[in-house]
Amino acid sequence: KILDSMIVNRLLVQAAYEKGIDGDEDVARVVLANKDKFLLDVLYQRDIADKAKVTDTEVKDFYNKLEYKIRASNIIVNSEDTANMILDSIKNGANFEQLAYDHSIDPSAKRNRGDLRYFTYGARVDEFQDAAFQMEPGQVSPPVKSKYGYHIIKLVDREKNDARKDFDSMKDQLRQQLERKKQMELIEAYMNQLKDVYKISVDTGTVQLVVHKR
Repeated sequence: KILDSMIVNRLLVQAAYEKGIDGDEDVARVVLANKDKFLLDVLYQRDIADKAKVTDTEVKDFYNKLEYKIRASNIIVNSEDTANMILDSIKNGANFEQLAYDHSIDPSAKRNRGDLRYFTYGARVDEFQDAAFQMEPGQVSPPVKSKYGYHIIKLVDREKNDARKDFDSMKDQLRQQLERKKQMELIEAYMNQLKDVYKISVDTGTVQLVVHKR
């Protein structure tokens, strides 16, 4: 059925060419209107998708890291100095959860006091999870820098990850997950590169007018 469908589609396209429809003004207008999308599709394929392939070794390493799930609490602040002051307070007996409530820039800390509940490897930003999965329950980390700020991590618990199945049944899913992660990282890096090359200016008068009208 799939092959028959492909054959029918190919025959119809061939018929359209023979009738000269590819040179029709309406077709040219549609192609022109979608030119930017076509360009973006090719750009994404060449500079992102083709570079986001993962190796079998990377997939296996990711699988091994899923052996455990951990429960951690987090305080995140904007500066290393602030993080070190909070860490000193913890060492002097201050309550971690109260400090998270008082100082963490994560809005959810006002609700959960920094408790991130249980999670497996891959659920958090790399710098955070690489540090957290090396810790022992009860341990508090020194400041860990990520793109979100400076984290102070307290490991609450570590348990076997019962959701992890055998490798063969999970490898395709894990490969896709790793490729999506690489794609997002490549997109972010590429966009930062473009922002450095092409300077952006904002017409604030127009912005204010739009806001006023809304």
